[in-house]
Amino acid sequence: MAGQMQVPDHTPKVNAFRSYCMQVVDQLCTEFEREVSQMTQDIVRYRGELARCADLLAYQLGKEKQYHNMLENIAGNSSTLVGKAAEVGQKHSANENVKMQMHQMLEQMFEGGKGVYAEGFGTLDEHRQIAETHLQTSAELQNQSIAIQKELDNILQALQIPPAPGWEQGCPTAKRR
Repeated sequence: MAGQMQVPDHTPKVNAFRSYCMQVVDQLCTEFEREVSQMTQDIVRYRGELARCADLLAYQLGKEKQYHNMLENIAGNSSTLVGKAAEVGQKHSANENVKMQMHQMLEQMFEGGKGVYAEGFGTLDEHRQIAETHLQTSAELQNQSIAIQKELDNILQALQIPPAPGWEQGCPTAKRR
């Protein structure tokens, strides 16, 4: 037996190492679970804020559509008025001689002013330009409405996806405890 060496008993050291590893794993799992819990709370809060933004955006989009329809109505009415005024002007062009005499009388009355006839047609042209501007603005607003609608659809689609599936389970080693 003198030739045999004694094998030292390492069991206490191995147990101490295992105990240390379990403590580290427990600390890591606790920290992981805390971080996951915080991130989940943040995601839920952000989703709530995003849902409120989507509601506001939908409300504003509805208002914008109403404004767009109003502008289209104004532009259509302005175009109709310009057309009717031009039509009235054409009907009165048949009496050109009488108009010329009246125009001369008016010029004499107002001492060489432009006269009502010329100012009326100048105003018609201004109204036509305003109507065209309204139509252009209406088209631009329609394009913006389409872009806003697409963004709202994207937000609503993102809200359909559940937040981070599988995070509720936590650390895999936590189940063993």
